Formats: sequence, C-alpha cells, structure tokens
Amino acid sequence: MVLAEREQCQGAMMHLRHVGFRVLSSAPSVYLTDIVVRRVYGGKLLSRGRMIDTNDASVSPWVRTLIFWDMYENAELQLIQQFLPKDIDVIELGGSIGVVASQIAGSLDGGRRLVSVEGNPSLIELLKRNVEANGCRDCATVIHGAVAYATPPSDFVSMSFGDSSLAGWLSDSPEQSSGHQVPCVTLGALISRYQFERFALIADIEGAEAGIFVHDKEILIRCCPLMIVELHETTFEGRRLSIPDLVTMAKELGYTVKDNRRNVYVFENLALGLSPAQ
Repeated sequence: MVLAEREQCQGAMMHLRHVGFRVLSSAPSVYLTDIVVRRVYGGKLLSRGRMIDTNDASVSPWVRTLIFWDMYENAELQLIQQFLPKDIDVIELGGSIGVVASQIAGSLDGGRRLVSVEGNPSLIELLKRNVEANGCRDCATVIHGAVAYATPPSDFVSMSFGDSSLAGWLSDSPEQSSGHQVPCVTLGALISRYQFERFALIADIEGAEAGIFVHDKEILIRCCPLMIVELHETTFEGRRLSIPDLVTMAKELGYTVKDNRRNVYVFENLALGLSPAQ
C-alpha cells in the first residue's frame, strides 16, 4: 500500500471514532483492528506523519489498536507538536517503541539532538529501528536505562514490566520485580555525558519524575526551560505524592503550568527563555 493510499484509508477510518473509546477498546474491536494492522498494513502505521513499525513481539494488539486510531499517547503528542521548539536539544525519559521519539527527532532543527531513555530491554531495538526509519539516525541516541535515585547509590535498579509496552515501573525489591535489572541513570548524569547546556525534558516514567524534581532540581532550574511530563501518583522516599503535589513541586522550582491535557503537563521556566514552537 503506497503512502497516499495509506493516509486516505487511515483518514477515512478516523471518521468512525465517534463510536467512542469504549467500543474501540473492546476485545472484538482490538482483535479486528490487530488483524487489519498486520494483514493490510504489514504492521506499519502512520502516527502524525511518522511511520511506526509494530512488527515485534513486545507490541501488543492493544498498542497497535491505539496507534491505528490515533489514541496512543495522544495528549503528549499534541502538546509536543504545540509547544516543543525546533531549536533545542531534548531528553526523553520513557521512549517505549519510539512513537514519541520519532515525532520529536523528526521535528528538530539540524544539529539538535535527542537522547531517548527506555528501561524495558525488549523495546530497545524496536525504539532504535523506528527512530532511524524516520530519518533520525544521526540526531538521536537511544539508551537502555531507568531513572532512579537509589539510597545508597546503585548501578542497577529492579524493574517490572506489564503485558504491553505501555507498562513499566520501578520495583521496591528484586523479589517484587519481573527479573529485570536495569542500569540506573539520572538526569544529571545524562547532562554531563552529552554536554547539554539547555534542553527540553519529555517524560513518561510512571512516577519516577518525583526523583528528578527532588534530586536534580538544580539542573532543571539552570538548564531546562520546558518540561512536558505525564504525571503519575507515586510514593517517593516514603511520601505519597498526588498529581497536584507533583505540580506544586514543579512550581516551587520556578515553573509555571502552560497547559495540560488530563495528567500530561507543560511546564515552562520563564526565567530561562524559550523560542516559540513552529
């Protein structure tokens, strides 16, 4: 199927979205959509102009359905298109299969860089493949790791992963994890390694953003004019944090809420200045 036909077909199918998310997410709908994606589209789908390969055992029928119906990370993608400037380096935490990373990297000016971090080892090659397939081989770097601020410091952290590529979280102990020991990374270590003087932060890391707000706040205050973060209720260092708590933490670092859609927030540090998105 050529690109124009693919766009027309997906565009026509989008008119059916009025039937509602509940119907689209039902088991029969997921089953039928998955068949269409694999047999008609060969497992490759357009997501906001970027071709995404879903031909991997780590991609569930549910995730294929979300991408097909333009519901995969929809709020995050809309806010990135609206607010992320082209002339800034980007760190993405929680790269998953590369849908968001491909959108980011493909929109950056020449010479700008994207570093995408993903904890699930089964997603790393697919993340790389999708980013590179969208013309981002030279500007994007994919890292296997998870943001964690362990006490005492540790080189690895225990992680659990769900049945789909959407689910992954830090475990309190190796016994509670799914057997994955993932290299620890911190925002400070990434900035030092890649020598970013200014960067935008894109994050969907299931509550681990709390650690960044606490332990890497100096870097955010100094170098990060824009954050687009999907916030999650979490427990951090013995304290239960709600989404409003996390918003307050960001505001205490000097950020204002520029916009939000559901639990995805755009934070801007006006003191650092930011070019408008184009």
